[in-house]
Amino acid sequence: VDLSKSVREIQETLMDAKKSEFVIITIPEAMGLAEMERLQVALKELKISCHYVVINMVIPPSECSFCALKSKEQQKYVQEASKKFSRYLINQVPLFPHEIKGLDDLTNLSEIMYG
Repeated sequence: VDLSKSVREIQETLMDAKKSEFVIITIPEAMGLAEMERLQVALKELKISCHYVVINMVIPPSECSFCALKSKEQQKYVQEASKKFSRYLINQVPLFPHEIKGLDDLTNLSEIMYG
């Protein structure tokens, strides 16, 4: 009984746009885009507010031939996401050479995302 009450409260919070906002985070690959589309449909059916997309691990321009090819491939999916989710605010996060952890990394990430 307590568990079902907690689940209902969580569901109500998620469905209340004044209390919560879902942010879709994906990667610029075919599978990531397909999962993002399915998630968007499910969120809409559940009446969960979602207006933001973060495309994570985007390879920046590079002299490296492998990196340049991978970046070009990723840009195709970034463009596709931008078209399919044109009503969403989309932010790109570059691929970092290390795992993001600690306050300094999070501060750097927030500057990249929010200026």
